Amino acid sequence: MKYVKFINLDVTAGLLHHTNNLIRIIKKSYLLGKIPIIPQFSMTCKNCGNGFPEPELGEWIHDNPYCKKEERFFSNFSEWCDFDKLKLNGEPYEVVIEDDDISDDDIFVFDLEEDMHGGNTGVLSKWPEFNTKEMKEIILDLPFKERSIDIAQKITSKLGKYVCVHVRRADYRADSVHRKLYTILYQNYCLPPYNRYEKADEATQSENILNTLNSLVDNSYNVYLMTDEGNLEMFSEIKKEYNVFFYTDFEELKEMREDDNFLLFTIELLLMSKANKKISTFNRGYFQGTGFNSTRIEHCDAWLYQEVEGDAHRDEVMSFVLNNDRP
Repeated sequence: MKYVKFINLDVTAGLLHHTNNLIRIIKKSYLLGKIPIIPQFSMTCKNCGNGFPEPELGEWIHDNPYCKKEERFFSNFSEWCDFDKLKLNGEPYEVVIEDDDISDDDIFVFDLEEDMHGGNTGVLSKWPEFNTKEMKEIILDLPFKERSIDIAQKITSKLGKYVCVHVRRADYRADSVHRKLYTILYQNYCLPPYNRYEKADEATQSENILNTLNSLVDNSYNVYLMTDEGNLEMFSEIKKEYNVFFYTDFEELKEMREDDNFLLFTIELLLMSKANKKISTFNRGYFQGTGFNSTRIEHCDAWLYQEVEGDAHRDEVMSFVLNNDRP
């Protein structure tokens, strides 16, 4: 059988969560000596960016105004990534986006539900078969679409010398759905309290962002602030000291926020990659280069939130940027 199709990846999740899965599926196919048929991943609502498959919690979660359950969708990443330029170990690697013309007799079906045991459904990095030394040694490079790269280059030329600050707030505010969710989990399922939520709101306020900026740069730097916070006025104090830019300051990005927030995020990942200095909410790595890759993962120069004692394991599991466990 020439091709391999992966089925029953039972999770609805955001862009970077499924990027991790996509990278591991491609690498697993390479090790199997087969051509992967890229699956249609179940993506979250583009507004909230978070998925909760637990049925007893799902309806409650989708009562909140940030998540639009009816706007969940499926994607094989072809709207964001250029699979024609995919390389493994520096060599072009073929994948299939549409399998309509391929005979079932020529497809090996890899059933994740049946073939994996004791794993975390939906997070392939937690499954031993998808986290081997051999797999980690494969160098993958999957560029974004040329249009995204061109837009990012245009914006970086306008920004000049700049620091990129990634402020993740929507699911960490005191009133966020995530915080409410983990309160329920803690009360109903005897899980340990998720300490990150207690201080993340404070860490992403203007005062702390300013302190972090001032410890790293001076006001000769422009600031590009990438954030999922809807109320950009809350960052007005920063604008008093720095020349601050948001996606709303660029016509190329404004319409993306409503049409395809994931596309906007891929461009902002490129802006982070090109920044002279980098600040993140959490101490995690970001892709470098022109797309998703498994080798050029770089940590930021500073971060807004300091680790809470006893929270390190959950930070690795829940962080939305990739941790040191490279895919």
